[in-house]
Amino acid sequence: MVDALTEHAGVVAVRRAWRTVSGGSPERGRRAYLAEADPGVPAWDLTVDAQRELVQMGMDSPQVEVYWSGDDLPPYHRAARTGAALLWRRPETTP
Repeated sequence: MVDALTEHAGVVAVRRAWRTVSGGSPERGRRAYLAEADPGVPAWDLTVDAQRELVQMGMDSPQVEVYWSGDDLPPYHRAARTGAALLWRRPETTP
């Protein structure tokens, strides 16, 4: 799934979090992927490509959310990002 996202120019980072029902058992959680993209990159295309890849990998109802760098994220996105594992980050470039 990371490969599917990072083939796109403008992807900044890919993270994996766990989505659970409040008070629910962690074992019943679902993987949720968060992708950060440069502003203006078609986030909807990234979402569709990642979801297709996850379905091909056997995941039922994949959870993928893409946001633009610098966006004021809602509380649930901030919480997910804070607790997420960083799977990939674009290498820094020097001018």
